[in-house]
Amino acid sequence: MSEVDTEPTDTEFSILSGDEAREIVAKAELLRKKAWDEEAQKHSLKERLDQAVLQRKFKDAFLLRRQIETLEAGVEKLHRSAARRYFRAGNLSNKDDVVDVHGLFIHEAVKKVESSLHTAILNGRTGLKVIVGRGLHSKGGRAKLRPAIMEAMQR
Repeated sequence: MSEVDTEPTDTEFSILSGDEAREIVAKAELLRKKAWDEEAQKHSLKERLDQAVLQRKFKDAFLLRRQIETLEAGVEKLHRSAARRYFRAGNLSNKDDVVDVHGLFIHEAVKKVESSLHTAILNGRTGLKVIVGRGLHSKGGRAKLRPAIMEAMQR
């Protein structure tokens, strides 16, 4: 029922390459970077937490746990905001039979595809074109979204 493409067509790309899309993607990239920076900070706090526990400094450990929890909540919020922006930038054309999930993490992309497919089915559509990219921005330069989405759709 779903079709997965790796690249948008020239006409779709020209629609999505406007200034608005670039600005939205730039903001999404900044949000992701900030989230990754905070994740690095969280890692450092976890190391300090481990040391505090080993040294039986329970008050310090408690305070560090709270800092980590606060950072984790902030990281999740930043990633959600980035995902919303990436999705918006890729779907400015508002075509209800096409969904572009470039820039999303696997779990974000799967949720968006499932939601879009659900809407398509309810609206009587017989298919959904999913644009995932080639994986050039993924670690290792290999596509991750397409296989994950294909697997999710087969469940």
